Amino acid sequence: MEEAQNVGLSVGQVLVTGLLLSIVPVFQGTYCGRTLSQEFNAAENRALGNATIWSDRVGTLVGCVSRCHSWQACKSVNYFKNNRRCDLNNATRVDSPNDFVADQGSVYFDGNGDTPGFSVADHSDVHTPGFPVTVEPRYSDCQSLLEAGYSVSSIYTIFPAGFSDGLRVYCDMETDGGGWLVFQRRQDGSVDFYRGWADYRVGFGDLAGEFWLGNDNLRTLSNSAGSWDLRIDLEDWDGNIVWAEYGDFQISGWNFRLSFGSYNTDSTAGDSLSYHNYLPFSTKDYDQSFDNSCTELEKGAWWYDSCSSANLNGMYLTNPSSDSGDEGITWSSWKGFYYSLKKCSMKIRRSF
Repeated sequence: MEEAQNVGLSVGQVLVTGLLLSIVPVFQGTYCGRTLSQEFNAAENRALGNATIWSDRVGTLVGCVSRCHSWQACKSVNYFKNNRRCDLNNATRVDSPNDFVADQGSVYFDGNGDTPGFSVADHSDVHTPGFPVTVEPRYSDCQSLLEAGYSVSSIYTIFPAGFSDGLRVYCDMETDGGGWLVFQRRQDGSVDFYRGWADYRVGFGDLAGEFWLGNDNLRTLSNSAGSWDLRIDLEDWDGNIVWAEYGDFQISGWNFRLSFGSYNTDSTAGDSLSYHNYLPFSTKDYDQSFDNSCTELEKGAWWYDSCSSANLNGMYLTNPSSDSGDEGITWSSWKGFYYSLKKCSMKIRRSF
């Protein structure tokens, strides 16, 4: 495969709504024998969700866009500058306007000449002489964003203590008053949750779909100033929805120990989490359960004892009462130990 060549690269700078924007040039060259000649335009600090057909680390922005040119199904690109992740999308912001979100540190590209006008101001103190720069405040959590007027549930970049480069999160701005930072979501079985320690430590999945935010991130977040409430939303295969809520949520230590305080007795799901209070996290390659076998027995990763009253990172089973028993996504106080749920999400919100 012949790598794309960028011939005569010329980046024009224009001033739109107070922002110094880059109009990405015409990329020309060859890639897999295909001649490339297409103008892509950039929207700074924007990304398109729910449209990714390929994603991987790519060293440069130019390389990312070149890959889109080589793929006929690719209509747009997200490039995340912090981790050099390149997303190729099969839709554009025009096709999916509700999925076109603000996302600090990312750049969105498509062939529409109006796209640069959708750029969002950079959270940066860097000022280019001769050009005005709008600097937005750095919000530390989803609740702060909500209070600032961001009322749409979407992906945002927040800047809590310990995250100098920001943290991309999904904020639920609707449930119970909004302001919830979602750290786990199961909804369709599209992501494998039977994973090892390293994956759970850093996180995996797609913030717009199924994902785990990462135990390192949870530990840093929950140990920052203030305290956090934990909310768990559950849905069965008949469309019934219940919830459970706990106070003083925290993940701590090298073993990512779970701890929380009071259980909200108004909860409709019942209390299946207290059994797991003060327990370390276990994965299939590092089982810290009582007899070191729960991850294999329940096909999940969780704060197991011997073994579980809840198993929200278990296998996604489309038969809710399958013979696989408690290997599924379970919450025993609501549906028993052998009913695997259709959907669940775990989220936290500052209590003060």
